[in-house]
This record gives sequence, structure tokens and C-alpha cells, in this order.
Amino acid sequence: MDFKHQKHLSEEEYPFAVEQAKKYLDIITTSGSATGVSADAEKVRKIKSLAGQHPVGLASGVTPKNIHEYIENTDISIVASGISKDYRNLDSQKVAELAKIIEQYNRKMSRKYFENETLEKYKMSSATELYKYLSQ
Repeated sequence: MDFKHQKHLSEEEYPFAVEQAKKYLDIITTSGSATGVSADAEKVRKIKSLAGQHPVGLASGVTPKNIHEYIENTDISIVASGISKDYRNLDSQKVAELAKIIEQYNRKMSRKYFENETLEKYKMSSATELYKYLSQ
């Protein structure tokens, strides 16, 4: 949706486009204007907001330096030029850096999910309250 080398959508067209995409696509995917060009982070946020639980992917311009702009609003990223030395060879240092950032984010989110599920289970409002209860 609003993908590189295609007609760009206006913001007013996003709700209809997302609803249509949800009917036919497993993952709603967007991109920047061309290969290697970063997508507008606000556009990605709006698409994810409209998509709800439906997966959203990003297919251009993701790098270790900008992944933080997208990671909370995407479920998958297709990354090549952002971690490459050139169009044929990956840069192992960039690959490792991106993998580390994603791993740290996933650990943080797993911990957050576990805490939220546990708080709900014990009917408590904060992690501090829960830890005090569990340490008794």
C-alpha cells in the first residue's frame, strides 16, 4: 500500500486502502519512494494504526540507524540495501547491528507482554505491586 514506484495515496485514502488490503493481503506492505529510500515514519504509523492487529510490513530503506523509527509499527521488514556494502554483498557488521537491535526490542516486548498478562491474571495495576506480592 502506497508502495514504491506506484501512485502515492493521499492520507484521506488510507482508511479505504487499508480496509481493502486487510481483505486480500496477509501483510499490508508499504515502502519509501524507491529502493533504499526510507519510508515516512508517520505514514507507517498511520497505516499500522488503521490496520489494528493485521500485520504491517515495510520494504525499503530500513537500516540499523533508523529501525527505531519503524519497529513499533511494523511486524516485518524486508531489508537488503540498508545492510549491504553494495547491491550484491551484505555488510556483516550492519547485519549484526540490526539483528542486535531487533533482538533487544523483542526481549523488551516479551517482558512487557509477560508483565501485562501476569498483572491481569493477578488483577494488579503495576509491576511493583506484583513483585511485592510475589516476593511475600
